[in-house]
Amino acid sequence: MARARSLGLAAFVAAPLAIALMADRTQSLRRDPPELRADSSIAVVSSRDAGGGTLREAITAAARTRGRVRITIAPSRITLLSPLPPVVNADGVVFDAMDSHCEIDASGIGNVPALLISSPGSAVSGLRFRNARDAAILVNAPNVFLRDVAVRDSTDGIVLTAARGTIVERASLERNTNGVRLDDTSPGTVIRGCTFRSHDGAGIWAVTGTPRGGTATRIENNTFRDDRVSVVIANLGASLTGNDIRGALENGVYTMQSRTIMRTNRILRSAGSGIVGDRVDGLVLERNEIDHNAAVGILIRSCRTASVQNNVVYANAYGIASVFGDRGAPNVIAGNVVTGNRLDGIFLIGSSPLLRGNRLLQNGAAAARVLDFVPLTGARIPSDPRFDNNTLRGNKLDAAVKGEYRPPPEKVKPQ
Repeated sequence: MARARSLGLAAFVAAPLAIALMADRTQSLRRDPPELRADSSIAVVSSRDAGGGTLREAITAAARTRGRVRITIAPSRITLLSPLPPVVNADGVVFDAMDSHCEIDASGIGNVPALLISSPGSAVSGLRFRNARDAAILVNAPNVFLRDVAVRDSTDGIVLTAARGTIVERASLERNTNGVRLDDTSPGTVIRGCTFRSHDGAGIWAVTGTPRGGTATRIENNTFRDDRVSVVIANLGASLTGNDIRGALENGVYTMQSRTIMRTNRILRSAGSGIVGDRVDGLVLERNEIDHNAAVGILIRSCRTASVQNNVVYANAYGIASVFGDRGAPNVIAGNVVTGNRLDGIFLIGSSPLLRGNRLLQNGAAAARVLDFVPLTGARIPSDPRFDNNTLRGNKLDAAVKGEYRPPPEKVKPQ
C-alpha cells in the first residue's frame, strides 16, 4: 500500500512536470516564426576557424544535408583566418545566433565576402560582423531573411544581387562604406526597422546602370544618422515610408531617374538638401517633414509630372526649389506648408509648375522667386508657373518676385 501511495505521489508530481515541459517545448516552437524553422539542427560550439564544432564545419555539413538546416551558434566571437565556404543547401540554412549574438571578425580573410548565401530561403538572425574588406553578407539567392544582424567597420554591410524578395529587418549598420547595397537584380527587397550610422558612401545604395521598371524596393521605418548620403536611388523603383533621416553630410535622399515614392518621412539637418529628385518621371513626395537642412528642403531638377504635396518644409535655407522641367508634363506643388526658411519659400529657375493651395509663411526673403533661365548660348527657358489659391503671409516679400538667372561665365584656364 505504501509503495502504491509512493507511485501515486510520483505520478502526481511527474504529471504536471511533464505537462510543463511539453508546454515549454510548445511555446519554444511557437516562438520560431516560419522563416526560422528547420528540419534538422547543427550546433557550433567552437570559436576556432576550423575543425570540429566550428562554423566552417557546420556550413560544410549543411551543404550535404537534405531539408532546411538550422545552424545554432554558441560562441560569442569567431575570428576567421580564411574564407568560409558558400551556403548552398537547396532547401535553405538558418543561422541562429539570437542567444549568443556572435561577432565574426573578418579582417583575416582578404577581399572576399565574410558570408556568401547562395541558398534560397535562408535566414540569418543575431549575427554580428566587423572588419570585412568586402561585403560582410553577400546574398545571391531569392527570399532570404536577415533579422537583427549587425555590421560595422566593413566595406559593404549587406550586398544583395539576384536576391529577389529578400527582407532585411532590424539590422544595425555602422561605419561601413555602404550599409546595404543592391541593384536591379533584387526586385521586391524590403528594408525595414534598421539603423544606419556614419557611412562613407550611403546608408542604402540602390543603383543600377540603366533605368529599370519592376517591383519597387520598400524602405520603411528605418533610422539614419550622419551618413554621407542616407539613401541613394538611381534607375530603380523605390518607396520610402516612415524613415527618420538626420545629419547627412551631403543630401538626405538623392534619387535619379527612378520611380520614387516618399511619404511620411522626417529629414533634417543635412549639410546639403533634404531631398534631391533629379530627372525623375512621376516623383511622389507627400506628407514628409523636412527641416533645418543647410541648402534646400526639397529640390526637384528636370522632373516631369512630380507630385510634391502636403509636405511641411521649414527652417531650411530655401524651402522648395524646382529647376527646369517639361512644360507639357508639369510638376504639381500643392498643399505644402513652407515656413520659416532663411531665404525664399519657393524658388523656380526655368520651371513652370502648378502651385496650388500652398501656405508660404514667414520666410526670410520672397514667398516665391520666379526666374527665367538665360543660358550663355541658346534660347531662354522661361519660368511661367500657374498660381492658384496660395497663401503668402509674413514673408519679407509677400509676392512672387520675378527675374532672371544667368549662369556665371566659364572660367578659361591659362595655357
